[in-house]
Amino acid sequence: MISYLRFLLKSTNQHGVHSPFVFSYLTKGLYPLKKTYRIENDPSIRLILSTIAYFDFKKIEVENEFLQQKIRNHFPHISMNRNHQLADLIITNNPENLASYKNQMHNNSLLILYNLSNRQRKRSQKVSDFTLVLDFYHTVVFSIRQEQMPQTFYLRY
Repeated sequence: MISYLRFLLKSTNQHGVHSPFVFSYLTKGLYPLKKTYRIENDPSIRLILSTIAYFDFKKIEVENEFLQQKIRNHFPHISMNRNHQLADLIITNNPENLASYKNQMHNNSLLILYNLSNRQRKRSQKVSDFTLVLDFYHTVVFSIRQEQMPQTFYLRY
């Protein structure tokens, strides 16, 4: 509980973001689409579904079978777990070996870590191979966008 209160104190919404990419992702993707997927009780799943819809991802790698089914229910035409050389979206709840996922990512790919403990969340942010880290407390999104200055944002969702 204390860790979440600390997070709230340093986090922001779209008004505290100075990255056009992140601002657009929040205001056109996550916040409006959150209502579309409100039937999902888990905020990580809502965030993942909103992200897929906003970016219109086609190639997704996801380890969790429950999450695979949730994604298939909403996006039946997505290519999932086909060992894509480069994936648009990689979803995992295992923060170990984050740097190894970088080989499967292109400039516009995202890596999502979901349902993390506070310790896992903090440890995952120490990986320096990513230029953009979006910390939503329950979920962390990573990117290797070349046009992005290395930054970490703490965001409310």
